[in-house]
Amino acid sequence: MANLAVVGPALSKLELCDLLLDAAVELERSRSNRKFSRKPVERLASALSYASRPFDAAPQVGLIDPTFYDSFERLFRVQKTDTLESIDQLQAFVGEVVNELRSAEDGDVSSDAAKKVVDFCIGLHQELTREIEAESRFVIEDWRTSDIQASQGLG
Repeated sequence: MANLAVVGPALSKLELCDLLLDAAVELERSRSNRKFSRKPVERLASALSYASRPFDAAPQVGLIDPTFYDSFERLFRVQKTDTLESIDQLQAFVGEVVNELRSAEDGDVSSDAAKKVVDFCIGLHQELTREIEAESRFVIEDWRTSDIQASQGLG
């Protein structure tokens, strides 16, 4: 499970992937009336709130952290029947999930709402992992010839 005490600017796609799976597992436990931990759900709600906040450093992007914009946008197109016409719709989409997560933190979530959030978690996890895989293909430096390897005596 992800071990993040504070979710903030250093949140990576991999860390968000861990949070998504951890929260999905805990929500599935709650749906089956089993004991579950609220911490992963709380951490994910904080992470999503942070990722969908107004992003001052990149005003041309609008209201979504540019690191996660593409993944949120693709998931919106898959899970919603609406056409994405503005960034506000995307932020509202993520906000709905955050509100459901906040309700789940209090143990106040219906089975249908939990399923909706679990579907979101799994869908966003899939989008992020596809993106990570695609980005990893662009790594052009061969680690075996790296200066770091030589300086650490790994060669």
